[in-house]
Amino acid sequence: MFYSLLSDIPIYIFALLVAAAAYSDVKNFTIPNVFSLSIVILYPAYVLTAEVQPEWLTSIGISAIVLTLGFVLFALRICGGGDVKLFAASTLWAGPDLFVVFLALTAVTGGFIAVSLWVGHRAAQTLPFLPQGLNCDSETFAKKPMPYGAAIALGAVYVAFTLLR
Repeated sequence: MFYSLLSDIPIYIFALLVAAAAYSDVKNFTIPNVFSLSIVILYPAYVLTAEVQPEWLTSIGISAIVLTLGFVLFALRICGGGDVKLFAASTLWAGPDLFVVFLALTAVTGGFIAVSLWVGHRAAQTLPFLPQGLNCDSETFAKKPMPYGAAIALGAVYVAFTLLR
């Protein structure tokens, strides 16, 4: 019983860290490095206390590949650096077993956020009683930041709750 509780603590902290990173991204459009770094530093505590030994070497490899591809996307200005680091850190926890589900859930949630922002933008252009903060020309709107950390956090929280089973 005690051993099970001990292994759950890093998972709960992981979930809280990604939630805090999402909050920061939604509020400020930034994800401080401390969140991603803390998630990575916390991972060995999970590995050492897990009841079923995770495939940690494979997880590190997948996370390294994701980080490398993410830096390419960042260099091409397709996504933000904080998003890349948070996604790679969360991939470490997903490992090979949950990576595809984590990726799919994050992508679907990110798409939902993007469509919601676009609908809000279009509505603000046509309905005069909506807040004008959403109203701008389409080219400017396309360059506005999107809080993708929220999508990553939803996928990561799914990973955390799956690891608690």
